[in-house]
This record gives sequence, C-alpha cells and structure tokens, in this order.
Amino acid sequence: MRIKKFFGVTAKEAANKMRAEFGEEAIVLNTRRLAKGGMLGIGGGEYFEVTAAFDEAPMMTPQSPVKSKPVPDDARREVLNGLRSLTSQFEEKE
Repeated sequence: MRIKKFFGVTAKEAANKMRAEFGEEAIVLNTRRLAKGGMLGIGGGEYFEVTAAFDEAPMMTPQSPVKSKPVPDDARREVLNGLRSLTSQFEEKE
C-alpha cells in the first residue's frame, strides 16, 4: 500500500492530482487546510493537503467454484479397485 500527500490551492485540485497519480481506486485518508507564507498571518495564503492511500496489489476476489466433469464408471471402478488393493496390503501386515 502506498500513502502519499498531495497539495493544491483548492481541495479539488489536490484531489485531482491524487486521482491522476493513483487512479479512481485511491482512498482519501485525510484532508486539511494549511496556511502558507506570510508573516504573523499577514500576506500569506492557504493551500490544501490531501493524504491518500492506494493498494498496488489487486484485491483478492472470491472465485466461482470449479465445476467438475462427471467421472466415467470405468474410471471409478479402477480407482476403487486400486484403493481396495492398497488397503488389503495393509490389512495383511497387521
């Protein structure tokens, strides 16, 4: 996740800079108005700071379950016979 601050004369300008760099998926964490320049509050202006976050890794989305194809009866019988053969070997050793 990347977090960055964007600055602009207006909050909209700062948000536009954020979207230009991070895209529409960015999340605004904080917005604040700050004083700029001047002396003792005279002759200065203000600007806006937008703190935003962007997750570079794609979000995991649930996948649809994999649909299995039906197994032919011959293949089932073959697997079952193989399992029976294996279990019988273990039963004889006990």
